[in-house]
Amino acid sequence: MVRVQFGYSIKALQSDGGGEYRSLSKELARLGIQHRVTCPHTLEQNGVAERKYRQIVDVGLTLLAQAGLPLEFWYYAFSHGVHLINRLPTPVLHNQSPYEMLYQVRPSYSYLRVFGFACYPCLRPIIDISWSFGPVNVCFLEWCQIKKGYRCIASCGRVFVSRHVTFDEACFPFKQDSSFGSSFQSVQSFQHQSRLPVVLGNTSPPTVSPHEEEITPVLYDSISQTDNSSRSRRSLTPPESRHSPPDSGHSSHSSASSEQRLPLRNTHPMQTRSKSGIYKPKVFTSVLEDKEPTSITAALLHPAWSAATHAEYKALLANHTWDVVPLPPSRRAVGCKWIFKIKRNADGSVARYKGRLVVKGHLQEARVDFQETFNPVVKPTTIHVVLALAVSMGWSLRQVDINNAFLNGDLQEEIYMEQPPSFEKQGDNGQPLVCQLSKALYGLKQAPRASFHKLKEFLLVTGFVASKADSLLFIQHSESQLLYVLIYVDDIIVTGNNSQTIDGFVRRLDAQFSLKDLGQLNFFLGIEVQYTSTGVFLNQRKYVLDLLQWAGMDKSNSLPTPMVPTCQLSAHERNPVDDAHLYRSIVGALQYVVITRPDIAFAVNKVYQFMHRPLDVHFKAVKRILRYLRGTLDHGLRFSKSSKLLLEGFSDASWGAAVDDRRSTSGYCVFLGRNPISWSSRKQQVVSRSTAEAEYRSLAHVIAEMVSAAVAVAGNPVQHSKFKHVELDLFFVREKVTQGLFQVGHIPSQEQVADILTKPLSAVLFGKFRSQLRVSVNEANARERKQTSLGHDRRKG
Repeated sequence: MVRVQFGYSIKALQSDGGGEYRSLSKELARLGIQHRVTCPHTLEQNGVAERKYRQIVDVGLTLLAQAGLPLEFWYYAFSHGVHLINRLPTPVLHNQSPYEMLYQVRPSYSYLRVFGFACYPCLRPIIDISWSFGPVNVCFLEWCQIKKGYRCIASCGRVFVSRHVTFDEACFPFKQDSSFGSSFQSVQSFQHQSRLPVVLGNTSPPTVSPHEEEITPVLYDSISQTDNSSRSRRSLTPPESRHSPPDSGHSSHSSASSEQRLPLRNTHPMQTRSKSGIYKPKVFTSVLEDKEPTSITAALLHPAWSAATHAEYKALLANHTWDVVPLPPSRRAVGCKWIFKIKRNADGSVARYKGRLVVKGHLQEARVDFQETFNPVVKPTTIHVVLALAVSMGWSLRQVDINNAFLNGDLQEEIYMEQPPSFEKQGDNGQPLVCQLSKALYGLKQAPRASFHKLKEFLLVTGFVASKADSLLFIQHSESQLLYVLIYVDDIIVTGNNSQTIDGFVRRLDAQFSLKDLGQLNFFLGIEVQYTSTGVFLNQRKYVLDLLQWAGMDKSNSLPTPMVPTCQLSAHERNPVDDAHLYRSIVGALQYVVITRPDIAFAVNKVYQFMHRPLDVHFKAVKRILRYLRGTLDHGLRFSKSSKLLLEGFSDASWGAAVDDRRSTSGYCVFLGRNPISWSSRKQQVVSRSTAEAEYRSLAHVIAEMVSAAVAVAGNPVQHSKFKHVELDLFFVREKVTQGLFQVGHIPSQEQVADILTKPLSAVLFGKFRSQLRVSVNEANARERKQTSLGHDRRKG
């Protein structure tokens, strides 16, 4: 509606965690709208909406009190109050109304009437009362925007919408006419059960004419009931509709059944939150906390965002990122914009507010504004190898962050950019100027490559060697010192056998690039690193929780395994999913979870095979994975000390497992000492004609991965993983075994840990192999959460 009526697209909807919003989740995901949910019992996170809610409640209750209406009519009072609020001028909008700001036209007030006034609608077109004296005495409730008429209620309990109404502005029927309200049951205190008006049994309903539609009974919107535990305590829910559609007959019985009467019992009484614990609304704080500005104008209005913006601009000037010059003829300046992001800690709290100037790189012209753009990305296996080495050897893990990393890259091309919005300058004669870039900026297609090469040059000069297994791993090896540096854009992990050497390297790096020394590694690439008495524990609890909430599965029941043992997914079934984009988004997010959860690798790979045309049965499989994660939120990958750093690999194949093309599934896992460093579950690219052939292909995969892992540990050159497929043939395994580099042996099926990566297993076998993959619960965290939960229960009791 917003897009059609006003030409704008809604980007995000912020609400509390009430169950009434769950039905919107699927539609919001389909439209690409982000649904942001506040923390439980944290009203200040949605301060603007909460303050407006308070205003609506105050206005609605005032209208009810003035008119003397029972609280059962809160829906009409609040609806009328919202109508008034939207049309009345306010100092916040410079004495304009919200309606005028939205439609750019002043609203009309000629049709407005006082809520609860006595009125006399003309009912002859719908009610045939040949012996009546004319209009029937009723009470005005609200203006009906859809039908452009007045909604009223008669003393018999019937609700009408009529265009032709005469008002008695000196009378409130419910307050002044005792006979008017005597037809309704008295209402006790609002804090007790709420009842809607009850029509007396001796009331004779008028006959409804099926030929006229100018005045029709009004139906309540039917609201499905939800669990009270998931509903917000201050939600307002309209009463259910118990109206039956009218029959086509003309009998009095049919006419009576066609009338709308108010239900006897309100199954959804209006609930208001207690005023205890409510402080003055801090609107600015809540907006600043949760809402990221979408424009530089909005950002400069808030001190924190303004400070972040000016800090970024000063850093750009200090780095000599550009020179302000006139735009040469025949050249085009690319645009730029400000983007704003809240940087958060592992627990979700705010770390800092970040303003960043980015270039509109999509406007760059190939072979004019850029040449090469390729930039390597760190492999998860490399991260696991470095962590396993550090834990086994007892090394410290240090994390540093390069400030404005992309600004360090030197540009070889001549690029012109428009000046940053809100920071424009002009020439002496008013001539427009542009920025000629000398340093890379975020958004430029060549920026990642340029900044990485700048950092790489520094590392090579200081004695580091780039690993041929992963070009983002740098190793400095001397007689007694060993130093590892792992890079991911501006995040760097440093570890080695000498803490003083690490400190010296960080100081040299800080002298060359501006750094933030984050100390001990705690949060990296969305992975939380926790330290235990035996090693480290990797967990993605926050990421999984966010995924479950986004998918609407955070309240779902958990399941013991991610896939049913008898599951056979096929692409040749019916009923495609309603929202293929949602399916692909969830599966893509699950792939990132596999970094610390090898136990779901097979299930995720299976549902990934149907990304091109997902069906309902595939979506059910995805939901089962989410349910499994829901019950294993505290599970993660455990790395512990190992006395022997031996590489050990497990390989398995499920021959002809795919029902559509009969291709086999390969699965392997590689251990460095006791710790898993690499795992994979994938469908083979060709059809194997026997079990032995399928096993041979899978074995080639794991040996190639072990060679790559060995190089990462030793720092010796071999080809990059993207070129491993060159050697992946049946002779590759024979050659490596003949050279004495590997020993190949048979493992019984009940002890084959790689089985968890090739087929769905029973709960018993799945739990066994999951433990062997070192996926478990951090007991310290589990005890802490249990104690916290018990503390909450005691306070509630």
